[in-house]
Amino acid sequence: MSTLKDVAKLAGVSVSTVSIVVNGTTKERKIPDSTVQKVQAAIKKLGYRPNRSARQLRLLDKQEKEIAFFWALDKRTSSLSSLLLGLQAQIVKLNLNWRIVIQTYQDNHLDLAIKNLENGYYDGAIIGATSLEDLIKLEKNDNIQVPLILINRTSKKYSTVNVDPNSVAQMTVTLLMAMNFNSMNIVSNSQYLASSQRINALKKIASQNHIKIKNTFKVDNTYDAGIKFAKNSLNDLPTSTPFIIESDAVAIGMVYFYNRNNIKIPRDLKLISMGTSDEKITKYSTPSITTIKTPNKDMSANCINLMNILLNQNDKPQHLIVEPKLNLRESFPTNN
Repeated sequence: MSTLKDVAKLAGVSVSTVSIVVNGTTKERKIPDSTVQKVQAAIKKLGYRPNRSARQLRLLDKQEKEIAFFWALDKRTSSLSSLLLGLQAQIVKLNLNWRIVIQTYQDNHLDLAIKNLENGYYDGAIIGATSLEDLIKLEKNDNIQVPLILINRTSKKYSTVNVDPNSVAQMTVTLLMAMNFNSMNIVSNSQYLASSQRINALKKIASQNHIKIKNTFKVDNTYDAGIKFAKNSLNDLPTSTPFIIESDAVAIGMVYFYNRNNIKIPRDLKLISMGTSDEKITKYSTPSITTIKTPNKDMSANCINLMNILLNQNDKPQHLIVEPKLNLRESFPTNN
């Protein structure tokens, strides 16, 4: 097993310099980039796995693994709790001696947050909510030496767990056709990668099935934005055409406003949400909201199962597909 001294010798630097690189404090200690690159190359060649801090050595004695869970700090945090609960539930189910460590990051700045992955500090990582810019940078990164899984993203380099946007779109269109609707309104915010993929897939499959899109409304992914949209569109609301809403938060905000302004759902207006938050949020809305969900608990379980394989059997990237889940509820009933 390689040591700090082995890395230092191969890189032609001191042991203390290797330690600084491993601990991710090169900027504070003003270590040149060229030196950092030499040390990282030596680490990669030797397959060196750095010791953790003294605080965590006790955990190593127990052979506990630390898996970092990275999530962007933006308006998609409604998905975070159900994903975390799902990760922990699957760890318990499999009786794994693992610990999940939450690592938040700023959108488009994932590269600044993953230094500990490059230093081998964690045993593996699961990354969610990556922007296109983050994803491009990640694909070019050759310094990550631990298994990495991306949620709802495609990658040639890293393993992934995805819900196919075409499956979500097809399920939505099939539901509309079952109720003999030939048009729809779309309410979405396409600034996020997976969101835009779902909406693009919906438009394509709707067109193939001769379903028209009467209106496309851009609405921010918050409860307040849903209320504001419902209020602003109250006077010329196209109530005969169903609303397909890309965010659970927006759908709930709309329902909240309509309830207080004598618009009855589903009598006056029908809607379907394609959001990703916890199912209970839409289940216990009044009325309950029909959803085509990204099943976060299933996603989490697959992430843990795949990470277990990557850590113990196979380090080649693997790609798992999780089927979306249809919840038929009051906002879009399939019988009259």
